[in-house]
Amino acid sequence: MRNFKRVLFGMLFVGVIMCVNQVLDLALKPTDSFRSDMHNLETNDYDTIFVGTSHGKAGINPNVVDAMTGDKSLNLCRGGENVVDSYNIVREAYRVNKIKKVVYEMDPGYWCTDGNLGPDSRTFYDEFPFSTIKADYYLDKFWGEDFRVTLFPWYLYKKGVNGAVSRFQSKLTDSYRNYDYQFYDTEVQKFTEKGQIAIQRHETSKDEKNLVLWEENELSKKTITEFDKMVSFCRKKNISLVVVTAPVPQETIEIYRSNFEKANTFFTKFMQARGVKYYNYNYMEVEGFDKSLNGFVDYDGHMFADQADIFSKEIGKLMKEM
Repeated sequence: MRNFKRVLFGMLFVGVIMCVNQVLDLALKPTDSFRSDMHNLETNDYDTIFVGTSHGKAGINPNVVDAMTGDKSLNLCRGGENVVDSYNIVREAYRVNKIKKVVYEMDPGYWCTDGNLGPDSRTFYDEFPFSTIKADYYLDKFWGEDFRVTLFPWYLYKKGVNGAVSRFQSKLTDSYRNYDYQFYDTEVQKFTEKGQIAIQRHETSKDEKNLVLWEENELSKKTITEFDKMVSFCRKKNISLVVVTAPVPQETIEIYRSNFEKANTFFTKFMQARGVKYYNYNYMEVEGFDKSLNGFVDYDGHMFADQADIFSKEIGKLMKEM
């Protein structure tokens, strides 16, 4: 009887901890449109996905691309998305959709970091359904890291104490529970049903504080490994893969010309060695596209929606040749 009570109390204790964890996650974890992106992926059929960074999230409009190709595509790019995330997103997309084409939008600066643990670390992983892919993803990204990230995921969002109550309440609304993209709309950003963040024209102070520049001596070996795994997976599954670098403002190129030229030289050779087609739109002309800072919300390279539509037409031409 005593042993039974100990087991019962132990189970109750674990249950309480799990409930507290869940409540803290709901209250502290920021809302993120990637939740709706993954629901969209799991509940619809797609031929093509876009993975990569926030440049691709703002700059690639699947509606424009699909109108040119006749395919059906989904934008799964996001700020903070490292190659380990992109690779596992591609695997999951193939599992549920048997996708045929992948465009990886690459920001060279992202290759200079291993994706250190922070608020974005679990954003992608948490939205994956349970599967062997999610188990592999965990081993790729979290195995050997701080145990609190696994047992107490809210630990990463501890700065979210401010606004916790309103955040918790927002997650109980029909809009959030139904995965509506409009839930994430603001005065200057509109979220499309195919995953793009369309940034509206507005007055903003533009600076260089968020720039992450390419430095070859900081190249992450882990990132190379994850990219090679993605290339291998795509070939094995007969998925067409191309890599693109979305353009940044010409003013940024002029200020940091050496960094961008060295990145272009490195990745041109890097992709050639792997037989992967690479298109760096910092050095390619796009008809009608405004390369000046006027076409972007910042020096980092996030396009306004009208420029994104022009750029997406160019991506559509590329997709038709894949």
